[in-house]
Amino acid sequence: MTASPWMTTKEAAEYARVNPHTIYDALRAGELKGHQINGKASNPWLMTAESIDAWIRGEKPGVSKSPESNRPRQEILAPVRSKSGESDLGSKLLLNALEAAELLGVSDTTIRELWGAGHLRFVRIGKGRKVTRAELERFITEREV
Repeated sequence: MTASPWMTTKEAAEYARVNPHTIYDALRAGELKGHQINGKASNPWLMTAESIDAWIRGEKPGVSKSPESNRPRQEILAPVRSKSGESDLGSKLLLNALEAAELLGVSDTTIRELWGAGHLRFVRIGKGRKVTRAELERFITEREV
């Protein structure tokens, strides 16, 4: 039996030396190129070492590296950017854990812990969780001293 070029999410996390949640977040945000078996949301993600290496280098998966075309081929879930290139999360209706963490100045793990403890309400979309800006504002207002 030959070694497969495909890695599971757990194997990819070990390869990149990050938490598996970081891999899932990068896949959902479109920052890491991966594939789900038969394209079904309930199936596991698979990715190659090359795609993980590109993600670590900060390369976008939908950008062609050929000299004749250096424009994005596909940016379905790309982060919203302002003209200056800065992240423009203010215009998004729903935020994932990474985006919410960026707004609050905490880690994405903290956001997930707040979700788990019931301190921060979330919207479930498929298997993913999102939080509204209004919920973040409610959370902050309730904890103001």
